Amino acid sequence: MKQKRFTVEQIVAVLKQADAGVPLAELLRRVGVSELTFYRWKKQYVGLEVDQVRQLKQLQEENTRLKQLVADLTLDEYLHGNCRVSERRACRVARMNRATFRYPSYRDPRTELRMRIREVAQARVRWLLITA
Repeated sequence: MKQKRFTVEQIVAVLKQADAGVPLAELLRRVGVSELTFYRWKKQYVGLEVDQVRQLKQLQEENTRLKQLVADLTLDEYLHGNCRVSERRACRVARMNRATFRYPSYRDPRTELRMRIREVAQARVRWLLITA
């Protein structure tokens, strides 16, 4: 995320100075922002105090997170329940790597045999196993 140059307190302070009657050109030059930025701040934060602005930002962030969560859940439900699409197609639509969305592994439960084969392979590195 891009680093902000001004905190909420600084923005509210600049807007209060402008309301107090400080000439706008001088204020903008001293703060180092453009007129466009000032009017954008004024449109967003007009008449708000610092704590109200912080609360507004928190509510906007929470709203964004909730919207994204609802969209993801709706897409998952639609793709898996209604469409019966393949895993590859669902991952492509969701822009998700297929490796993160795999079916559970159905490995053979003969773990003892696999562990013994690994031990032999590590002990005798120069052996070559040829399968027909």
